[in-house]
Order: sequence, then C-alpha cells, then structure tokens
Amino acid sequence: MNYNVKFLQSAMVDNNANIEYLSQFYPSTPRKYLTALEKCKSTLIDNPYLYSVYLPMPEYRRFTVRNYIGFYKIIEENSTVEIHRILHGSRDVLSALNGVIGVNGGSPIVVI
Repeated sequence: MNYNVKFLQSAMVDNNANIEYLSQFYPSTPRKYLTALEKCKSTLIDNPYLYSVYLPMPEYRRFTVRNYIGFYKIIEENSTVEIHRILHGSRDVLSALNGVIGVNGGSPIVVI
C-alpha cells in the first residue's frame, strides 16, 4: 500500500529556512539536501514504519536528512504520512516540537 506524504506548514517553513541556510555555502549543498529529502519521502510512501519511533513523543517517528531530523506521524485511516518538522540536529528538538506538535501540529498544505 502506498501512503500520501503531506508536509505541514511548519515543515515547509523549516524546509525553506534549511534551504536558505544551506545556500550560503556551496551551490550544490541545497540540491544534495533536497535529493536526500526526496529519497526519504519515497521511502515514506512505500514503508512509513521503517524509521524509528521518537521515544520522548512515541506517537511520532523520525528520519534523518544529512544533519537534519524530520518528524512525522502516520495516519492509518487515510494512509497518510504528515511531516511536522524538519529541524537541524543541533537544535533543542524537544522544545521545538513542543511548540508545534502537541498544540495542533499545523495544517497540511502540500501533498507530494
């Protein structure tokens, strides 16, 4: 079964900020990040349970994209994966998640 992957608004904001930051370095850096993100998205479509549970908030799972960690939730009722955040691994991830996840998680804006 294939799942739909939705990036919530909060994940899109994170993603845009990540790309903007990475573009300060080499021209190929944002492209490498986006390629790795696309590979993770493809995996989520086919096998969303592959990535590990995030133990502090076990209803969420996480994947890594270079130095970034993506956090998502699987909605079985409609075969959907909602990506909530894509944060740099050096951030206080739990605090950042508590600002979005646990309130309302943002709203889906993009289906890829």
